[in-house]
Amino acid sequence: MMSKLIRFSFAILVLLVISVPTATYAAEFTSGKNIDIARDRMLDGDYYVAGGTVTVNGTINGDLVIAGGSVTASGPVHGDVIIAGGTVTINSTVDDD
Repeated sequence: MMSKLIRFSFAILVLLVISVPTATYAAEFTSGKNIDIARDRMLDGDYYVAGGTVTVNGTINGDLVIAGGSVTASGPVHGDVIIAGGTVTINSTVDDD
């Protein structure tokens, strides 16, 4: 059941990316059962994630889009944040919406 949810969520993320005009910087896509972005990691560009458990502690210099069962965003985001999940916790600063 969770695997189908992850695949469906990732498909929705891909459709969102295709429908949004391309940015001048790169985007990164990640999916998996457990995703953990370490505090010392800095990602330049937009970051799209689909997973069962997603934890983002690093800095995102762009937009952050996540779909997951349990999501925690604790690192600063210098862009917009869109998160969908069963449990969502945001403990960070978000520069845009």
